[in-house]
Amino acid sequence: ATAGGQGLALGSTGSTGTCTIELLTVGDGGVLLQTLSLLLHVPRARLKVICAGALLRQATAAEVVRAAARRMADGRTLALHVMGDSCDDESTVDSRDVEVLRRQLRVSRKEAVTRLRAAQGDVFNALLH
Repeated sequence: ATAGGQGLALGSTGSTGTCTIELLTVGDGGVLLQTLSLLLHVPRARLKVICAGALLRQATAAEVVRAAARRMADGRTLALHVMGDSCDDESTVDSRDVEVLRRQLRVSRKEAVTRLRAAQGDVFNALLH
């Protein structure tokens, strides 16, 4: 994460490339965590953020955002290491079908959802491919 402009700019590098966003509310750590969660498609409960060697918690996130804003004046950056298990939106698939695939193929919930989405909800095709 780097401070810039009127807010906090966040850069994310992953298998899909780099994405930068800017938060306009620099004093709100909850916004930081929610934005990271949405950007990375990782539920907040599974999101782990490391800053200066320590796990970032809701209570300390606001201070990290304020520290980044202070560093902006010096032209310095603040690095965050963000990780977590992404999850697929299950709103387009039937949860019973997900469970069938999990049992039959012995795969994770995420894999079952991915297969069902690729097969457009057809359990038979999801089992075959």
